[in-house]
Amino acid sequence: FGNGKMGLVMIINWYIIWGIGNLGTPQFMSRFFACKNVNTVRLSQGLTAVVFAVFYFLIGMMGGLAKIYFPGIEDANMVGPTFVTGMLPPIVGAIIMSALLAAAMSTASSVLLVGATSFTRDIYQKVLEKDVDDDGLVKISRIVTIVISLGALIFALMEISTIFWLQPNMVATMGAALATSLIAGFAWKGATKEGAYTSIISGTLVSMIWFVFKLQATTGLHPVIPGTLSAIIGMILVSKLTENPPQEVIDEFFNKERSAA
Repeated sequence: FGNGKMGLVMIINWYIIWGIGNLGTPQFMSRFFACKNVNTVRLSQGLTAVVFAVFYFLIGMMGGLAKIYFPGIEDANMVGPTFVTGMLPPIVGAIIMSALLAAAMSTASSVLLVGATSFTRDIYQKVLEKDVDDDGLVKISRIVTIVISLGALIFALMEISTIFWLQPNMVATMGAALATSLIAGFAWKGATKEGAYTSIISGTLVSMIWFVFKLQATTGLHPVIPGTLSAIIGMILVSKLTENPPQEVIDEFFNKERSAA
């Protein structure tokens, strides 16, 4: 992303972006909720760290080789495709590019499913139409899926550099909006739904304001940092000022025997 011109502050920013951002992405969190128990979640995270270490080491090696063999590349986002098409046999290159496409499709399907399900269940059924039947939910879910797909198609028609620039900023915004409330919900008995709402709204607004007005250029801070800080402050202050959840709700989330089952 930096064409070899990243400073220390930018490197730290990127670690924070993806560290916090991944905590707030629903398509990743849904996989954790699908695990059979807590031990499976912990094991999967440990294995993921090992796999990612190998994966990113190979990416770094590829970047170094590309700098030697293709010194004229100006856009860092084009290193991968250029390296694959220029250094590997056509069949091997086609397989690798197909694998990249498959990975993108896997993520896209998860995002579509989570987005449509969240709107249908959390907004339409709980707020707009509480008496809707299952057939109605299926119909609404399909409509929302089509709408999200069309929106993604519009973004896909942009220049590839715009997409690469927009994607990490949106991941950071989701992280600032959702990571704090998610962690607090599992780790702090004093967290309230009002605090979660405040955390989500403040994290989103602050990170978007930082993003739109390009305050990163003057402060050196990526939007995810002030967004997350505002989300944490909002969560703590509002939770302290509002009534704690009922004891049965606390027991449901903090019963260790049930959580580890």
